[in-house]
Amino acid sequence: GADELFCGYPRYKIVHYEKLFLLLSKCIKPFYPLLRQNKLFAKKIDRYFSYFSANSFGVAYSQLLGYFSHDEINTLLKNKTGAQRFEEKIENLLANVKDHPRLKQAMYLDIYGFLSHNFMIADKASMLHSLELRVPLTTKGILQKNFNLESSRLLSFTKTKIQLRNLLYQYVPKKFVDRKKLGFNPPLDHIINDIGEQKILEIFKDSPIKNYLHIPLINTIVHKHFNENENNTYKIWQLLYLHYWIHYNS
Repeated sequence: GADELFCGYPRYKIVHYEKLFLLLSKCIKPFYPLLRQNKLFAKKIDRYFSYFSANSFGVAYSQLLGYFSHDEINTLLKNKTGAQRFEEKIENLLANVKDHPRLKQAMYLDIYGFLSHNFMIADKASMLHSLELRVPLTTKGILQKNFNLESSRLLSFTKTKIQLRNLLYQYVPKKFVDRKKLGFNPPLDHIINDIGEQKILEIFKDSPIKNYLHIPLINTIVHKHFNENENNTYKIWQLLYLHYWIHYNS
């Protein structure tokens, strides 16, 4: 909960400094094809541009979390009602904080979406091993305090989690507090490339996913990953995950 309550995600900077990043997006747009082929930017550049092309903030912010653009989702889906219900749910949540700045709206969406989902996963994982999980940072008092602070006191262009860092500086060496943020992502590039294009296409060939998504478009995503130097690792991973979820629940 530290990232959601103390503004620790890099995407919060895009929201808070939206005008600056919008200007930057216009400057680098001519280099978009090259950036998509660069390992450093390949997995994030689509989300970055999708954010500025969305019609509403709720949809725009969801683009920063997902790997498929709004247009890709609409193209892949055979039935659009689920996506429409999702967008309506996001807008209904944002109605509760419509008078707050964009940064607080993003925090609100994460608290009621991303964070609550992580709580459920963590609870199931810990109970599976007979452990009782504690999340000391996610308290109502901390939430209320940070949500009522000026956005500039939560993060700056160069630093996130300002309030938490200021507290930790008193007790922990600065080099540990300010070290580079690291996620918990598995080595998906290696996993997807090891499975290989032929095997992945075989999985989708007779997959029950065809009842919901257009298989030719999935094949295009796979083909571009293996043959056109386009990194679609996370997209393929999510599609495979969806395939097996439908397979074992149908």
